[in-house]
Amino acid sequence: MVESLRATVLLGAGLGLLMACGDSRIPADVATVRDSAGVRVVEAHRPLWSQEEGWELDPEPILQLGSDFGGEMEQFQEVRGLAFTASGELVVLDAGRKVLRWIDGSGALLRDVDLSGSGSEELLRPRLLGLLVGDSPALWDDTLHRLVVVNRDGSLTPVEGEGLERRPPPVPWGVFRDGALLATLPAAGIPWPPDGSVVTDTLRLWRLDPQDGHQALLTQRPGRKWLVDEGLMWPVPFSLSPVAAPHGDGVVVAAGPDAEVDFLDRTGRLRTRTHLGHARREITAQDRERYQDLLLASASSEPVREAAGRRLEAMPAESHLPAFDQVLTSREGHVLLRHTLLDPERESVWSVLDAHGHLLGEVQTPRRFQLFHVAGDRLVGIGWNALRMESIRVYRIRKDRP
Repeated sequence: MVESLRATVLLGAGLGLLMACGDSRIPADVATVRDSAGVRVVEAHRPLWSQEEGWELDPEPILQLGSDFGGEMEQFQEVRGLAFTASGELVVLDAGRKVLRWIDGSGALLRDVDLSGSGSEELLRPRLLGLLVGDSPALWDDTLHRLVVVNRDGSLTPVEGEGLERRPPPVPWGVFRDGALLATLPAAGIPWPPDGSVVTDTLRLWRLDPQDGHQALLTQRPGRKWLVDEGLMWPVPFSLSPVAAPHGDGVVVAAGPDAEVDFLDRTGRLRTRTHLGHARREITAQDRERYQDLLLASASSEPVREAAGRRLEAMPAESHLPAFDQVLTSREGHVLLRHTLLDPERESVWSVLDAHGHLLGEVQTPRRFQLFHVAGDRLVGIGWNALRMESIRVYRIRKDRP
């Protein structure tokens, strides 16, 4: 554990030095940086990492916790959040058992907090939004629309204020270290479109202070396409779905059809736009057939299956996949963007950017694995086997990085 923490500190120190160097460290054949009306534009030509560098995971996890591995932590019902603290402890939110756990590097349970309270501390379906200053976990209940902070002594502090009293309630995407929410605010009073319509929603991301209710619109982007049928909205297959995450006190957003990433400051001002130059992937007939097979196989009855097939025929056909379908940010400022993944049984490929928006390279995560968090030389997520038995898995990132 001490060795792992030492590696994390060294990597964090190296990143701080790297960030201080700015664009001056970037060779001309790696990226071109220019100013466009006050926006710093980075055109990536190739990754900064050479083939001998880059992130590569150990072939086997250094820690694995789950129902098929026994031990003190053998039972998880529904993990809805994983994060590393600055000291290297792993925070696990088990929403099924309504318990928050802290685990050390050997997998031993350090402490836990019971979340099955009552009154203002009651949580029905909590998820971990992130860690605040001091590594206090911030939890959001998707059923009760309630924000709770878990204190160091294990007590719960319900957050109350004007920002959480609005209706419809906010939908948090993440939390900033100061406790502000990155959230969408659903609109009310919009006329429902008629059946047969194909509509494109608009993603509006806000910085919301949950206590005083102050809200600032950070960005708005075209969102996903939907088919309206039988009074409900059904997602159009392969349509664009923007991704975003807190990044320091700002936000990183990947919302276009092309491989580009925007870095916004805390006011929503666009500071940096990075063009990664990845070729857009065309959607093949095999992609469409597999989507249709999975959709129809999930139907509960023949009438439901027939209705799903009819809706698919009425939906517009997208030509290309969105560039990315998930974004994560590390404690050290890295940005990880997952190339759109159609088959979770396959490996995932992530583009890794530094805090300045420079493309460092790519990292591949294992098949049957959902990444949650990256810190220092480790990453953590949920993996599953062929029988769909899940476990928490921690992997070490091999090789030193610039």
